[in-house]
Amino acid sequence: MAQVVFENPWALSLALPLAWLLLLAYSWRRRFKPFGAFLLRLAIIVLISLALSQPTLSPPAAAETDKSEERLVVLVDQSASLGATGQHALRAEATRLTQGHTDAFVLFFADRPILVDRPILAGHSLTAALPPQNGEPGQVQSLNPTISNLAEALSLGGKLLNNQPGRLILLSDGLPTAGDTPAAATQLARQNIPVDILLPGASDIQDWHDSKNDAQLVSLTVPPMLRQGETFDIEALVYSKNPTDVTLNVTQPTGKGTLAEDVIALEAGLNRFAFSAVAQELGPQTFRATIAADDDRQAENNSFSAFTQVYPPPQILIVTEDEAAANRFFTMLQRAGFETQVMRPANLPDRLSELEPYAGMVLLNVSARSLKLEQIITIQEFVRSLGRGLVVSGGRQSFDLGYYDDTPL
Repeated sequence: MAQVVFENPWALSLALPLAWLLLLAYSWRRRFKPFGAFLLRLAIIVLISLALSQPTLSPPAAAETDKSEERLVVLVDQSASLGATGQHALRAEATRLTQGHTDAFVLFFADRPILVDRPILAGHSLTAALPPQNGEPGQVQSLNPTISNLAEALSLGGKLLNNQPGRLILLSDGLPTAGDTPAAATQLARQNIPVDILLPGASDIQDWHDSKNDAQLVSLTVPPMLRQGETFDIEALVYSKNPTDVTLNVTQPTGKGTLAEDVIALEAGLNRFAFSAVAQELGPQTFRATIAADDDRQAENNSFSAFTQVYPPPQILIVTEDEAAANRFFTMLQRAGFETQVMRPANLPDRLSELEPYAGMVLLNVSARSLKLEQIITIQEFVRSLGRGLVVSGGRQSFDLGYYDDTPL
């Protein structure tokens, strides 16, 4: 039967008693005159209270035809054509499909179908436990995986529905070796029993039958540009399907040969390894990484190459008349990997093109009176136009004491 449901019942519990008290007081003062107005006001407040309570009409409960309540029968292929890995994968899929269903059956089938209590009971073996019957424990029965009788599994699945609303789900590679499968499928169609067929893909079947691992080099990364003598990192990214050990070899065919060689342990998935090296040879350089494993399926993806360009170390020009200070600065820059040249202020070029080979310049306690205006403008453009570095050190001949006020520097 239909029922009236109040969405806000508090409106009735609070508004009606309050309205009654207010109207009663009002009527007492008026001594119930006029009585018609009193009834009208009472009816208005009752109707307002009912509206605030939001009454709704609930329809009769419909028959439970929800799909989740339908009977579900899952047919799980356990024949040898799937391999041990594929058999386990289909059992795991059956567990997922029946999870949460209160009315579900699972059939393992190979040479014949066997009803199981839980699809995961069989583990990795081709045995199945029957559900308890009459209080007795279910028997454990073995299947013959060399035979795939799909027709008998379909027939038993249809009988398990017992003319109730439901459906069959078939987990199989679709390669029967016994029974009349078309006849069994035709019988189910006549009974209007739907069958959902879930076939594994070709790549899945290949992976199930392939017991070998596949390790491959995904990438080899080096900086695109290096300076001679610079220390840098070589990063190798290795993928492995399963945990395994491989020998990783990193070489520089255009340089010093083998840079690193070690046996590394790979986890399933991506593995990242980094090695340090020093750029020694000038010009374009090639780096190559290779891996070797005993259980590797494909050797074609076991190598990767990377390229970089090695340039000479940056040149620094030291401009000074102080020979002792120049020697100290010269030694410090050499240790840092720079090529250094010392020059007196009088010999400093006044043409910008002659300063292009230098990455930076140091004015080491140099007075502006030691430089011509053309030289000072050239230093200014060396920084502003070429974007090179300039270091100006202090001293008795520098900054204000060096008469740099009102100069371009």
